[in-house]
Amino acid sequence: MAASSNRPRRRLTDHPPVTPVAPEEVEALIGAPAAPPARVLERDFAQPLRLGAERQADLRRRLETVLHRASGRFAAELGRPFQIRLDGIREVHADVVREGLAEPLAAARFQSDGEPCWVVWSNEAAVRALETLLCGSAPKSTARALSELEASILLGALEALVRELAGAAGTAVERFQAVTALGTLGTWSEAGPAADPGRIAVDLSLRAGGEETELVVYLPALAPPAAEPLPEALPQHLDPVEVVLSARLGEVEVALSELLLLEHGDVIPLGTPEGGMLAVTVDGFEFARASLGTSEGRLAVRLTEVESPG
Repeated sequence: MAASSNRPRRRLTDHPPVTPVAPEEVEALIGAPAAPPARVLERDFAQPLRLGAERQADLRRRLETVLHRASGRFAAELGRPFQIRLDGIREVHADVVREGLAEPLAAARFQSDGEPCWVVWSNEAAVRALETLLCGSAPKSTARALSELEASILLGALEALVRELAGAAGTAVERFQAVTALGTLGTWSEAGPAADPGRIAVDLSLRAGGEETELVVYLPALAPPAAEPLPEALPQHLDPVEVVLSARLGEVEVALSELLLLEHGDVIPLGTPEGGMLAVTVDGFEFARASLGTSEGRLAVRLTEVESPG
């Protein structure tokens, strides 16, 4: 018979109360990594974005509908299957085309809407594809300048791809030229004083033989959507809406110290000269110019210039 222990037995009710642990405390105890801070993208507000979220989504849908056909045409020129995926669409300044580029290049330039545009592929990927086509096997060393024949074949493949994408984007392209050196890449300013530096960068991933490479097509920036014409007649439900019409006689800036010294009888010259034009505003927005006068014993203004509704 086993000897009984002299130690007193603990009852379940003798345990201290259990306090629930919050999820945040659990993460702190196990050392869970903190969430990365939100990333804020830099933006130059001197170059306003032209594509809203809705137009960008629509452009993406249109490009994706032609990717299968574009892949087929690109593959036919290079004699091997390629799978092309759309990674993204960016609004960029044309100067970014040169960023990170180094010779030798595997690229092409073309014209679209009078603006120089480009398509840039990895030189190594282009060399492997071209030697596989011409020699039947991929080379051991892949970074080198393209021969005239290789550049011509590559130009045909890039042109076939770009024409499909540009057609989906609603823009025409022409005058394709192979580019193998930075000196022949050109710049956006070649279009003249009215040149537009805005471009749409179409980022593509090309997959062939287990290898994935990047290719970027720079299309011209899309024009902002045309403003919808105003209705010829005001909708009936807007007829009774009241707005505040004001004629601003003028304004002048004074120092606070001068303002505190003003007394009864002081004269403050306004910014508008005698006989000058007054600004007429509606709810703070200027829409007309007028001259000051009287009508039936009251001050009045005669409209001399009225802005168009646009």
